[in-house]
Amino acid sequence: YDERPDVVSYNSVLNSWARTKQRGAAYRAESLLKHLKETYESERISYLKPNSISYNTVITAWAKAPDLGSAKRAQEILEMMEKLYEEGDEGVKPDVITYNAVIDAYSRSREKGSTMAAEAIFRRMKHQYESGKNLDAKPNIRSWNALLNAHANSGNAERAEEILRRLLHNYSNDNESVKPTTYTFGAVINGYARLGTIDAAQKAEGLLLEMEYLWKEHQQNDAGSSKIHSNSVKPNKIVYSSVVTAYAKSRHRGAAEKAE
Repeated sequence: YDERPDVVSYNSVLNSWARTKQRGAAYRAESLLKHLKETYESERISYLKPNSISYNTVITAWAKAPDLGSAKRAQEILEMMEKLYEEGDEGVKPDVITYNAVIDAYSRSREKGSTMAAEAIFRRMKHQYESGKNLDAKPNIRSWNALLNAHANSGNAERAEEILRRLLHNYSNDNESVKPTTYTFGAVINGYARLGTIDAAQKAEGLLLEMEYLWKEHQQNDAGSSKIHSNSVKPNKIVYSSVVTAYAKSRHRGAAEKAE
């Protein structure tokens, strides 16, 4: 009887590395995946074969890593999975979790070109799903949130709002998997709050008012209202604080009164 750990055990250790904030965790996780992969290739024991969870966990580790080039490394592992899947390995088929983790990696990155890279990954997963090549790659609300967050974090709040409008359009066309949330609106509002202009503050407030309207419509159970009206976009303290911050940073005359 072989008492060696199986892929489930390895995945548990990989997950521990992905969750820790210890420096070098992503390197350790990828090194363990490499060891698992090499062991399987040399011995061909089925329970040692890395699967999508193994790869996804390492990508998540890189997404959280502060190291320079970590987002690019996450993308390279995604591309490795895509290649293996195209060669017939169904066990490492990239799914929505895979693509979301890479987009999230770029949303956290401050390196040049990160937002464009996030857009490219989003388009790729969307094409994979719409072409029928990979039905597990259908973008969900986490995909959209990560993408608009990438732009909001990079100082391009207007582009983030454009993505929000596309998202709302998709949801209104019966795509339940992209139901907007408080976080969705909040990420764009926070993006405007970072800019420090009165125009940005006013746009942040406009989005807050939109959230309040949608929430109130849900409360009133308006049968004739848009399906977007939902309790999922109820403003919270973080959203209100972001709008206050937006006005405070604008230093515009009357901003203090607005913030109140």
